[in-house]
Amino acid sequence: MADSRSRNSLGDFDFASIGKSRPARGRPAGGTVLQLHIPDGWPALGSADEPRFRWARRDGTNVQFGVSVLREIEPADEVIAIAPMSRITYARVKVPGGNVKKIEKMLPFLVEDHVAASPEDVQVVLVDRRPPADDSLVLIADRAWIGQARGELDVQGFPVDRMIVEAELLKADKRTETWHVIRTEGGGFVHMADGEAVALDGVSDDASATVPPMALTLVLDERNALGEIPPEVRVRSAERVAPVQAERWSQALNVRVVAEGLWQPERIDARKRTQTTLLTREPEAGAASRYASTFRVAAIVGAVVFGLHAVATVVDWWRLRSEAASLRAEMNTRFRAVFPDAQNVVNAPLQMTRNLADLRRAAGEPDPSDFVPLLAQVAPRLASAGLKPKKFRYDKGQLQMDLSAAPTDTKETIESRLGTVGLRVQVESVGGGTAVVRIVAAERGA
Repeated sequence: MADSRSRNSLGDFDFASIGKSRPARGRPAGGTVLQLHIPDGWPALGSADEPRFRWARRDGTNVQFGVSVLREIEPADEVIAIAPMSRITYARVKVPGGNVKKIEKMLPFLVEDHVAASPEDVQVVLVDRRPPADDSLVLIADRAWIGQARGELDVQGFPVDRMIVEAELLKADKRTETWHVIRTEGGGFVHMADGEAVALDGVSDDASATVPPMALTLVLDERNALGEIPPEVRVRSAERVAPVQAERWSQALNVRVVAEGLWQPERIDARKRTQTTLLTREPEAGAASRYASTFRVAAIVGAVVFGLHAVATVVDWWRLRSEAASLRAEMNTRFRAVFPDAQNVVNAPLQMTRNLADLRRAAGEPDPSDFVPLLAQVAPRLASAGLKPKKFRYDKGQLQMDLSAAPTDTKETIESRLGTVGLRVQVESVGGGTAVVRIVAAERGA
């Protein structure tokens, strides 16, 4: 039932008019593969709505498509989950040379400047590795969300074997340098010729059919400055999204825009997309017990050595404790010598830092935690993230803003889009079209 029409980079598309069928529940046949597309905003704890999943079931040459709630979908031998682009961020970083396994462990620390989260809270996958002098392409995801989505699917009878990103369904087309824009109710994404993808703003009304998303305009401007403007942008829209008016978009973007019809991602075979996976390799069952049995003698010797080391550590701890007390006394003495008017000395280094900041302000020197430096640092991120401020509040080094938020925006996505070096961003609440964000200078703590 494949569509006989071919595209340069969409050769695996099968968007023919095939009726959706609801599978009968039962024992899965051997070799069946279920392709599940996770909806935007799922899993949302406490939500009473039962979301509908796009899916495709493939068994040899037989294929079925549908859009159903999970309880109406029949299990399969293998499950490939497709993560929405709203949960993913692409970035370019310099990756050093060396062993691949060691590089994978280093990746979360290499992207610290691109996200507000800690390295242990993100899952980073190397997409396109370049020489150490060039920027390599990586994708970044929230490790907690991956675990939550995977656990929820497992509980409902769909243990995930592989999880890829929605943008990976589209093949990078470096030969023609064509870009592809996917428009959905949740926003969609733009997929560039080099394989990088960027999530787009939510589609709220028919105006989006004539006005390109702000994020797309910003990406085009950025690539245009680098001399990488695409010759053509092809656009597909989901069923409930008004078709794009290509001429209006072409005029606004100053690039040729072609409308290609419906976006039905379940008709692209995810089995052929093996470049990445968001799932980490699980440890082999029983490996720990086998190692313990094999190296039992070594474990006993290690326990004895550990005991001797513990005794030596206690002795060393007493010595270090005495040195620490001596250093604290010396710091307190120096602090009182510099600031004789101080009445109480509780934390000399912290008090010294605060007093120096006050002296800088008194001398007219701006501090990174002042209102103007904070606002100047976060303003470019607001523009690139497509977030519009409604209200500002500043108090004692903290800048609090009320921002306009799309219905699909979450705390994690907003923090990821606003995070930058020198700032700590915390989204306190998202709801009613407004996100309350607190921003402080990194050296002051969150």
